[in-house]
Amino acid sequence: DRGILLDQASRLSTAMLQALRECGSDAATLSREIEESAAGEAREARRTVKSWEGAGEQGRAQADAVRGQLQAKSEAVERLSDSLREAVEELEILRSKTVDQDGIEV
Repeated sequence: DRGILLDQASRLSTAMLQALRECGSDAATLSREIEESAAGEAREARRTVKSWEGAGEQGRAQADAVRGQLQAKSEAVERLSDSLREAVEELEILRSKTVDQDGIEV
């Protein structure tokens, strides 16, 4: 009886060791797969962030260009307004000086 029990215990121990080895191998494989997947996700995230950064830089450059155009147009409108104001002032001066021989404004 004792020999049979030792033999069964030995077989059980061998089976358990084999199962542990398989579990360890499966765990190592799963760990590698997780690491590879995580590395792939990290690369994709870095590409996405770089793309967003590029889009942000492009947006800032476009905003700066538009801001410059608006500034130039604003300055042109200001110059035109000044010119019109001067023309109106000159016209008013000319009107005030235009009188007939009796001193009546014409």
